[in-house]
Amino acid sequence: MQYIRPCWRSYWAEYLIIILALLTGGATGFLKLSLGFSALILGVIMIKRYRSLYVVSPESLESIKGIIGRSSVEIATSHIRAIAIKQGIIGRILNYGDIELSSAADNDLKVSLKGIGSPFELREQIRMLRIDAKYPVTQ
Repeated sequence: MQYIRPCWRSYWAEYLIIILALLTGGATGFLKLSLGFSALILGVIMIKRYRSLYVVSPESLESIKGIIGRSSVEIATSHIRAIAIKQGIIGRILNYGDIELSSAADNDLKVSLKGIGSPFELREQIRMLRIDAKYPVTQ
């Protein structure tokens, strides 16, 4: 069983805001204000990262969202119909992206894994799990 969270590098835009805040705060004399703002942005990054958990097991893939209230979507590996990867140009440079899995059982059921580091490697792992689930080795 593998537990995955969005990778830290998928929050590059927030890091850029922190750097700009620190640079402008230091240059204008509002360093304490910019440090507080940067700490707030870091807190937002932590909350955004820890509210998403993805569980990959040989039997199923599950997306769990939320910190206080929780929602969960699970799809059996044998029912995975399609695996799609979405990467922007920054995602390609930093090697992260989103993976969307759709079920063969229901056209509307999709599991989205957002901000995954090395998404093509995870896609290959999911493909192997899907093959193993459809064609188990019998002894």
